Amino acid sequence: MVNQRDLLPNPIAPRDLLELQKDFRVVRKLDSGGFFTVFEAHSDYLGSVCALKIIPHIDQTGTNKQPVIQNELEILNSLKRIPFIIQVLGVQVYFHTTCIMFEFCNQGDLGEMVRQSRIPENLIKRYILDIGTALHHMHRRNIIHRDLKLDNILVDHMGNVKITAFGLATVCPFLGLTSGIVGSPWARAPEMLTRASYNNMVDWWSLGIMLFTMVTGTKPFEPSKYLLIRDNLLSKFTNWVFY
Repeated sequence: MVNQRDLLPNPIAPRDLLELQKDFRVVRKLDSGGFFTVFEAHSDYLGSVCALKIIPHIDQTGTNKQPVIQNELEILNSLKRIPFIIQVLGVQVYFHTTCIMFEFCNQGDLGEMVRQSRIPENLIKRYILDIGTALHHMHRRNIIHRDLKLDNILVDHMGNVKITAFGLATVCPFLGLTSGIVGSPWARAPEMLTRASYNNMVDWWSLGIMLFTMVTGTKPFEPSKYLLIRDNLLSKFTNWVFY
């Protein structure tokens, strides 16, 4: 049963919670973000386990999140059956809440893998090639992820990576530019840090950051100090400490 405490900081309407508990049997909490919570759950609709992303339509600041939800669903719908990208299994919309059912990846994410132990070089090569394949398909469809990091790369029961977290993704016209400073500061490309317009190359930069982190066991820039990240990135490199 879903507990309102588990849904914080985004508790859902009691009416929606009651309906949700009829449709899903929650196993455990997997993740949470600024306006959503993800659970491992059994879906009566699917007849199987899924990763259930619960998103209230209005967040705690009073901001309407329905345009964000719609954007994510439209992008994911355009990426159906694309290898190495998380797939949507179903969507359940309640009065004040949207629940997205994703395929369940029981091996966790690459970020946690790096924090626990060193990833073998042969696996790193495989992961980078597979993520690159997914980016190739995304960019052919003019989609830029904009929030690529190890925590957003899941691993399924077959050992295959799956790019997830498309909440900040955007559709950019062919050969066009977009703007906006989004994503984790330490994974942002120089174009974002200088507030310049950019294209899909920002995703390839983030892929390089992920490769660096998996190989060395450390991020190239201190994640908690934004100004230092900007200065280090735009003017010089730091002395890194590896595994």
